[in-house]
Amino acid sequence: MKCPAKKICLSALAAVGLLVGPGIATAEETASHDPGRFRAGLGFTLVEPANDNGRLFGQGRIEAGSSKRPTVFFSYHWRPQLALEVMLGYPFKHSLSRSRTGSLATMRQFPAALTAQYHFTNRSRFTPFVGLGVGYIKPFDVFPRNVLRERDLDFGSDVGVTVQAGVDYRVTDRHAVRLDARYFNTSLDATLDGQRIGSLSFNPVFYSLSYVYSF
Repeated sequence: MKCPAKKICLSALAAVGLLVGPGIATAEETASHDPGRFRAGLGFTLVEPANDNGRLFGQGRIEAGSSKRPTVFFSYHWRPQLALEVMLGYPFKHSLSRSRTGSLATMRQFPAALTAQYHFTNRSRFTPFVGLGVGYIKPFDVFPRNVLRERDLDFGSDVGVTVQAGVDYRVTDRHAVRLDARYFNTSLDATLDGQRIGSLSFNPVFYSLSYVYSF
C-alpha cells in the first residue's frame, strides 16, 4: 500500500494522539518509574516477508526468503507513556524465487521507520506498548539469477504505514529487554531492462529481541 500525498501516514499518526490523549493524566499518576526521556536499543531481528509476494511477468507467484540482521532504535519520551521512535536496520538480504523456475534473484533492503508509541506503564517490570507510524524500504544490490541472468532487474523503494506491538521487561531502572513485532505495508515496483513487470507485495514483519538502555 502506498502513502499518496502522505495523507494516510499523517492521519495514522494523528489517530494515535486522539486515542491516547484522554488517558495521559491518569496514566501519569500511576506510573511507577521514569528512568529517563531517551531510550537506545540494539536488537537481533528476523524479517519475514509476506507469504505471497505478488506476480511478476504477469504469471507465477514470487516468494521472498527471510533474513536475520541487527537493528537499532532511538526514542524520545516526552511523557512516560508517549514516545517517538526511529528504527534503522543493517541491510537485510532476501532470496527471490518462483516455484516453476526456482531462484530468480537476491536483493538487499534497508529499512527505516518513524513510529509514535503508547506505553502502558504500570507497577510491574513488564511494560506493553503499541505503535503506529511510517515505514520505508529501500531495495538495492539486486542480482538476477538463472533465467534472469544478464538481465537488468530492479526494485523501487516504497513508503507505507507501519504498526508495532511489543513489551519491555525492566531489569533495572536503566536496563531492559524488549520483544516486539513491527509490520511494514510496502509494495516494491519491479522493472526488467527498464520495463515495468509488476510489483512485489513485500509487506514484511520484523520480529526483534533487543537490549534497551534508558538515559
